[in-house]
Amino acid sequence: ASVDWLKWEGASPGKYIFKTSGGQTNTMVIRSQAKRYSISVPWKLKFLDNPDLETIKSDTLFSWDKHPETFIKHYSGKALYSTTFRLESTLFQKNTKLYLDLGKVEVMAHVFLNKQDLGILWKSPYEVELTGKAKAGENLLEIAIVNLWPNKLIGDEFLPEDSKRNNDGTLTEWPNWLSEGKSSPTGRKTFSTWKLWKKEDKLIPSGLLGPVIIKQVTAF
Repeated sequence: ASVDWLKWEGASPGKYIFKTSGGQTNTMVIRSQAKRYSISVPWKLKFLDNPDLETIKSDTLFSWDKHPETFIKHYSGKALYSTTFRLESTLFQKNTKLYLDLGKVEVMAHVFLNKQDLGILWKSPYEVELTGKAKAGENLLEIAIVNLWPNKLIGDEFLPEDSKRNNDGTLTEWPNWLSEGKSSPTGRKTFSTWKLWKKEDKLIPSGLLGPVIIKQVTAF
C-alpha cells in the first residue's frame, strides 16, 4: 500500500517505527536534534488599552505584575510586543519546517509575522508554523497579548469605594453613576456586582514570558 499521502514531522533524533491503518509498517530515522534559535533581541511593548502609557523598550521579557510601575503592575487588557530578527538563508532547507514557540504566555496571544496574521493561541503549546511566512533576512514579529482582569480589580481596590455593598461584597443597590452611564467618580476602571478580590490579594502573572524561540524541524 502506498503512503504518499503521509506527512510526518519530528524534532527529536531517533528511529521511529509506525504502522498505518492498512497494516503497513514503516520506519523513519531522524539523525539530529531540531535546531533552536533564541529571539533575545530588544522588545518594544505598548499597552494598547491605556494610551497614557509610553512604549517600553526591554532586552528581556517580564511578567507585568513584577514591574515597579503601578499602572503596568495592575494592567489588564491588550498589549503589543514587537521586534525584528534576522534569519539566515541556511535555515530554509528542503524537508524542514520552521516554527515559532512563544514559551509561556499569560494568557492569550495573537501572532503576526511581517504583517501576516498567523492566528490566535489560547493554550499550551503556544506554537505557530512559520514555513512560507518567514524569510531570509529581517523579519518583523508582532504579538498581541491579552491577560485576565484580576490585577486591575486588585489595583482598583486601592481607590475609594464607588458603590454601596453588603459585608459579603454584594451590592446593596446599583450606583447612580453606573445607571447614568458615567465613569466611576473615584477613578476606578472596573466594576463588578460581587467583590471578588481585595488589595491584599496576590497579583497573577501576565504577558509574554517566553522564552521565544524558532525551531527548525525535519519533515517527511
